[in-house]
Amino acid sequence: MSIIGKNIKKIRLLKNLNQQAMGDLFGIGRGSIGSYEEGRAEPKLETIINIAKHFNLNLDMFLTKELTVNDLSDFANKISKVIPKEEKTSLSLPEKEPTKLFLEQRVAILEEKIAQLEKLISKK
Repeated sequence: MSIIGKNIKKIRLLKNLNQQAMGDLFGIGRGSIGSYEEGRAEPKLETIINIAKHFNLNLDMFLTKELTVNDLSDFANKISKVIPKEEKTSLSLPEKEPTKLFLEQRVAILEEKIAQLEKLISKK
């Protein structure tokens, strides 16, 4: 199975689509989706681009990397809504060896952010 085929299958399963429904989204047959997933065929470039656009995927990642559930569920964007950019940079380690107080502060920040993420997830 090719990376593209694995990614198509992972997307389809994550989005709770059967092969027919996935094919209908892009104007291709159920058999074509099955062929892609099993590595017997590769989709046309136009189909690859349409899938990436439809599911808001990075085209380079879609073509070259076996995508994870986090990649597909837009985990990075969800985290950036919970942890503003200015706070993300404050989580970086200082240039010198970190002090115990520094590490304790960062642990407290991370625990708070984890709690916020858990609330966000439980709402869904």
